[in-house]
Amino acid sequence: MIGLDTVVAELVLQVAKLTSEISQLRAEVSGSPNFVEGWATPRAAAAALKNEGVKDHRHLQRLRLADVFNEGRDIRNVSQGDRPTWEYHVPSCRKALQRHFKQLAG
Repeated sequence: MIGLDTVVAELVLQVAKLTSEISQLRAEVSGSPNFVEGWATPRAAAAALKNEGVKDHRHLQRLRLADVFNEGRDIRNVSQGDRPTWEYHVPSCRKALQRHFKQLAG
């Protein structure tokens, strides 16, 4: 017969394995493009492009100012007044970021 200690040890291992898997899933989902496809605000786009190397919405802004994105295709100005308000097309920006970082690496 299996001892109580063995059953408890197996349960602890299974819980540790499940905890690890949940952590991996959360990491994948945090930058998942499934949440945002299409036009998004800078914060939402930064979260969706996290896996492409974007740290936050300010990093996305610096990349925009460095002309990484093509206005009209990748980004658009949706402001109604004097202050520009930008939206990012997540799939297009993803491709632009891949091209940009590939050029930096090679």
